[in-house]
Amino acid sequence: MRTFFTTIFILLSASLYAANDSVPIAERINAHDRNYRNFNTLEKPSLKVMQNQYSLTNVSAGMNHRNESTAVVPQLGKGEISGNFDVNTFLTNKKGATWGSASYSNGKITDVQFNETNDYAMLYPYTLGDTVGGDLRFQNYRFGGGLNTSIGKTWELGIDAKYRADLAYRQIDPRPKNLVTDLNVAIGFSKMISEKYLLGIDICEEKYKQTNNMKFFSELGVPNVVHFTGLGTHYYRFQGSNYENYYKGYSTGGSVGLASKSDGWFGDLGYKYFTFQKIISTLNELPMARATEHCANAELAYLYDRSTLWSIKAQTEFRHKTGIENIFGDATDNVYPMILSLAQFSSYDSNTELSALYGHNDDIHRWNVSMSLGYLSHSEKYKSPAQNLNLEHAVCKIGGQYTFRGQKIHISVSTNATFYASTRHNLNLSGNTIWQIPVIQTYQVLSSNFVQSNTAFRFSYCFNPKIALFIDVKYSYTKFFGNSNQHITSISAGVNL
Repeated sequence: MRTFFTTIFILLSASLYAANDSVPIAERINAHDRNYRNFNTLEKPSLKVMQNQYSLTNVSAGMNHRNESTAVVPQLGKGEISGNFDVNTFLTNKKGATWGSASYSNGKITDVQFNETNDYAMLYPYTLGDTVGGDLRFQNYRFGGGLNTSIGKTWELGIDAKYRADLAYRQIDPRPKNLVTDLNVAIGFSKMISEKYLLGIDICEEKYKQTNNMKFFSELGVPNVVHFTGLGTHYYRFQGSNYENYYKGYSTGGSVGLASKSDGWFGDLGYKYFTFQKIISTLNELPMARATEHCANAELAYLYDRSTLWSIKAQTEFRHKTGIENIFGDATDNVYPMILSLAQFSSYDSNTELSALYGHNDDIHRWNVSMSLGYLSHSEKYKSPAQNLNLEHAVCKIGGQYTFRGQKIHISVSTNATFYASTRHNLNLSGNTIWQIPVIQTYQVLSSNFVQSNTAFRFSYCFNPKIALFIDVKYSYTKFFGNSNQHITSISAGVNL
């Protein structure tokens, strides 16, 4: 907590000395509210300096609420309520830009089932679970910062670091205590290849660790705790009392990006490799399983940003995960010799999208409408016993945004609706066990058609040329025709500096 408040103090102090703080706050807010510049390449440290031309700091507090009539993914709970405090700053200077962020959230995830592990999607299929579950309390801390600065006349250096620390726990049986630490560092270089374009190259490294400690105090007995291995299977030999374990992993990756100083072409091509190992502490640090994941993504866009506004964008992402289980012999002096390793689990995910946007800009009003078509695919396979799952959807999305930019008042309203049409789905499971319940439930919900709508409203009022107050409201509704409804609401209020 001390580190959190120290980081906030540094961010707020730095924002007061922004190089261009003489620019009125209304103009800086207007410049930052450009959702049509949501290109991946502008998030990389080598090219992040192109993201905004003015400094702006946001300090806000708010709350989030999620509710599902039937849990879409039982392992992620049926709902969530949390409060949060956030500070984000982006400061430009003569040589480039610096940025930083800090956030804290505290809340509860309701009715978590068959899962006692944080970062479920990241560590799937090797998670820990039981048949009891329950509400899960959490506290999350986030810190980050970086800079982009000129080195010479044509080169830019970018550095970015992010750190998160998460705690999750339950005060009734079963009582997990999960601690997560995650450090991500990226460095990049960019070079002017013309008067208009910057070409950037970035590399990133990540170190991850999570410890799972579980305790029981009830005198009525202990539920069965298992180590899942995918699609409702689990490592039968180590079920029961061996429920203290930890995960350690790392990732490495890189990207090449292109960005324009104004309008023009934007592109990004990236790759990331992630691997982790699951180790059971109570069995003399036994390495139960490991997983590797390859992720590749590409994006190409053209933006015309004048009084008339239009853009086109194509993007795609592909992920492949392989799960490897280690097989052990009989223990000698509590040491289990590893006999061999088997690649039992594999999953594939792909997401392809083509989108277009058209709008108009003037000194006071800005509006745009957009449309996109895409295709989503997810599949999982388990070798022995032979099982598989497949989900595919065609996606159509339409949306729009309107912004009023006054001298003291800034209003932004955006909305969109997305239809997911199920084109192919199948589920084949071996046997019939209680551990397959969450797999079947998620499949029943996601194998159907579903529609999602998102609406966001933001109002800012400038008290003077340097300070503005704002309120931000977002609402998302998803109707799953496979018998579930999801509501997500967030509201926050704060100050812009």
